[in-house]
Amino acid sequence: MILLALDPGVTTGWAVLGESGVYDTGNFLAEDLREGLIYVMEHWAPQEAVVEVFPLAPSGALATQLREVVATINLVLTDYARLWHPVTPGVWKTSSAPESPKTRYGVKLTPHERDAIRMGRYWLGSRHV
Repeated sequence: MILLALDPGVTTGWAVLGESGVYDTGNFLAEDLREGLIYVMEHWAPQEAVVEVFPLAPSGALATQLREVVATINLVLTDYARLWHPVTPGVWKTSSAPESPKTRYGVKLTPHERDAIRMGRYWLGSRHV
């Protein structure tokens, strides 16, 4: 199974993982999120996704932008008829999932990519699939 893990934010980190490891990672700025997710969905065709969820402030510019990010993720995953699972940071960050690498192919990974990798490893290792 191929899993897409998403760490939403103003910059959304993502990772595509499977039983044999991490296949790809990256980041999308909010304004590039829709097109970027469509590319990942078409290129990797993940069967499921795991998405970090968190409470949002009731108002403010950041809260509005994050709501748009979450809505975009929901729309794209729904358009591709993918089952996606919400997971809170308090669950996956406190798990025994292995730490993410700091680099991949000699390139430094961002904190968002590293979080997406570890969240995906948590999900796969927890036998939710």
